[in-house]
Amino acid sequence: MEKYCTSLEVSKRLKEAGWSKSTNFCHIEHKDINLPGYKNCVVHGRMEELDMYPEPYWNLYPSPHSAEILEELPVFVGLYKAEMHGYSVRYIDNYFRSTKLCDALAECWIWAKEKGLVK
Repeated sequence: MEKYCTSLEVSKRLKEAGWSKSTNFCHIEHKDINLPGYKNCVVHGRMEELDMYPEPYWNLYPSPHSAEILEELPVFVGLYKAEMHGYSVRYIDNYFRSTKLCDALAECWIWAKEKGLVK
């Protein structure tokens, strides 16, 4: 599932930037990774459903897939795939590159949010 959703690092930045839309997947980051049987992972489930069961040992981060991010971006987003470099997203005169399309789109959304182009 992780190849279809944003990475943990990008998910943290999305949450920090103010991503508020519900997503089909979320990252679980365990606060004490040394607990036996616990590891960071992506799970299928909306954050608000998982928040119903508060756990003192984890943090939840939205992990949207590409379509969920595209729905939130303004129009005129260009998508490119280069075999050697992964994906590139062009918005206005800015390029956001990543080996994962959803991470490049998320970086574009974060930039647009910082510029006040998305709500």
